[in-house]
Amino acid sequence: MSAFDRDQAEWGLMHDEKTKRCPMTPVQVVNDVFDAVAGTLYDKQKLDPSIASNARSTSLFSHRPTRSSSDEGRIGIEIDGAEFLFPSRLSGDRANRIFALILAAKLSHDFSWSKYENKKYSVDSFRPIALSFNTIKEALLARQEMQILQRDCRTEVERNALKHVIIQTLSDGFPKDLCIPKSRKKKKGRLNVSVDAKKGLLVVVQPTDYNQEFDPARPSVNSVNDFQKTISSALIQHTPVVVISPRFLSYGETEAPDNEIYQNGFQQASYYGGKEPPRGPQPFILRDFSPPSYCWIGDALSIASDEHYRNNISTRLILTNSVMDEDHPWHIYATSSKRRNSLDRNTVIGKNSIPPSVYLASTRSASGRPTSAIMNRILQKLQ
Repeated sequence: MSAFDRDQAEWGLMHDEKTKRCPMTPVQVVNDVFDAVAGTLYDKQKLDPSIASNARSTSLFSHRPTRSSSDEGRIGIEIDGAEFLFPSRLSGDRANRIFALILAAKLSHDFSWSKYENKKYSVDSFRPIALSFNTIKEALLARQEMQILQRDCRTEVERNALKHVIIQTLSDGFPKDLCIPKSRKKKKGRLNVSVDAKKGLLVVVQPTDYNQEFDPARPSVNSVNDFQKTISSALIQHTPVVVISPRFLSYGETEAPDNEIYQNGFQQASYYGGKEPPRGPQPFILRDFSPPSYCWIGDALSIASDEHYRNNISTRLILTNSVMDEDHPWHIYATSSKRRNSLDRNTVIGKNSIPPSVYLASTRSASGRPTSAIMNRILQKLQ
């Protein structure tokens, strides 16, 4: 049996003609993230294939994590390489902040929730969305970015949506604006009685226990406690929590495993951590947020050749995964673009210089996120 045939059997490699185009802009990814969040909260997601896989499994090491109904209010989102979504050359941290603000504006607008909550909303009605960042510096920079976005908004509705976004740090705890009065009773007949998205959501942006602002970087002592206290308070207040790209107990890129041994067993369950699945089982603090409801990996694999260098072309692979897709497969796309040698002065959410993408293949979710080794094999076969 050839290496590709083994991959096809182990990873369920397939080509889906119905696969939609790859999201390549901040707005496109935000729309997909919103559908995954709303679909998870209101039980509109597709059936998780891991449930059937676990039922047939005879080994603990092939067991896949699944979400229970009690976890529906805690949603994980993985966005790695957010800087590739913007036509301007942005740093990763700034791209993450802007992406979080655009997502918060989408979540804040009640009209966005109409088809999920089966309720007619006014175009001018909004709900509070709290964005929690690791440090005061990140929160202050996010406030500056929000002012820029408000200034560049094309409509009054977009500007008003950002006015309902609360920016704070994790150490600030649960925001008072999201507190629900104690006299308020739960409605009967709801699919998910543990949370109520109508009163607002809490979004935690890339929480980490490793502070990169210092030189050299050092552990952040109180971040795990602050994170745990905040999400516990949100649970008490029946408020949904969305965690974007957590990086707890992270490893540097030089320490990322390339050996295929990390593709087997429970390691396949580790979705968070950037380009490659992280080593070992995920930290306990993320168990309630796993597996993520949506993943977008903007630079899963960079493709280099002499011709690419001569023509100044950058080619990379993009991975997406969503609970809104049938069987939750991992989709693999390829995109090529000219390297940017100068700063693009266009607006950060514009559509200029967005490169086209080509759909390559899909792998079943039960096999875990495709690693670099698997994607290299796919490329060799397709070539």
